[in-house]
Amino acid sequence: MRYVEHDGEALKYITIEPNGYRDGESYPMVVFLHGFGSDMDDVARLTTRIDTNGYIYACPNAPISMSMNGDIGYAWAPLGGDGSREAQDHAEVLLHEFYEEAFGEYSIAPGQAVLVGFSQGGMMALRTGLTAPETFRGVAMLSSKVPDPDDLRTLLPGNKSQSVFVAHGSADMVIPVIEAHRSVEFLTREGYDPVYKEYLMEHEVNPSVAHDLADWMHKVLPPGGVRRPLASRRR
Repeated sequence: MRYVEHDGEALKYITIEPNGYRDGESYPMVVFLHGFGSDMDDVARLTTRIDTNGYIYACPNAPISMSMNGDIGYAWAPLGGDGSREAQDHAEVLLHEFYEEAFGEYSIAPGQAVLVGFSQGGMMALRTGLTAPETFRGVAMLSSKVPDPDDLRTLLPGNKSQSVFVAHGSADMVIPVIEAHRSVEFLTREGYDPVYKEYLMEHEVNPSVAHDLADWMHKVLPPGGVRRPLASRRR
């Protein structure tokens, strides 16, 4: 796998090209959003445990930097308090700009991508992914929850055909598993048919989650690549 770091127009990000990647072939994209206090490198390392052959991954840094035990971490919005809603709205704007840039970099066609998010990144994935079914074939939330259900409900499109994958740990002390149950109930009431997997784990992505996420990805958006004319590339 080849890692490429980008100073994007909206967000800094890493793309990871699969083993055997060949310029001019078509690959689907998996966008992976990190959680609160983490960064793009953390989720980039996770991709090696999911599928190393058939997908291009794109992992952005969230816009808010902070000090976490002496290290620099990033967040999509503060955890509550003044300005959290404004920060979330701003992050959503930046994410949509990032999606357009990353897709253009690899000529990703509409519907040839899935969106994955861990913890706070999962909340952002729901808000920016479920509202764009023409862009993302599926959305996955890992150790996360539906953010502000009443507000999200007003944003959902009439098209509820997207596949949704929900993974959560039964021993999660950061976002209790009851939040995952409520999220699945919400999604089901709204017309989605979420795939729910529960694991004996804490707030993490263990090998079983990576395996099941890859299996879901293969079904929703099979791996690439198919030869296409080089002229169609925009890199």
